[in-house]
Amino acid sequence: MMAQVEAGHGRPITMTLTAILTLKRQANLFKEWAPKILHNSNDSRNIPHTSKESVTIGMAMTEKQGGSDVRSNSTRTLPLGKPGLGQSY
Repeated sequence: MMAQVEAGHGRPITMTLTAILTLKRQANLFKEWAPKILHNSNDSRNIPHTSKESVTIGMAMTEKQGGSDVRSNSTRTLPLGKPGLGQSY
């Protein structure tokens, strides 16, 4: 069925499922997000995730710096305060 749909839908579906593997590395985030990611519904309302039963994980890219070659882009994160797992970056 997925092969019959425009290919642009694949990235959000893939990111949503692979997010589970990353979240498993931090139990408190997994406990909060996994039930919403794995929920058998789609809540497309533009409201805070805390008010939703289901969420989709994804990212937005304008490709402004890399054109269509996303591999040429780079990202760097810095801690906003204390560094480490579960901290804000």
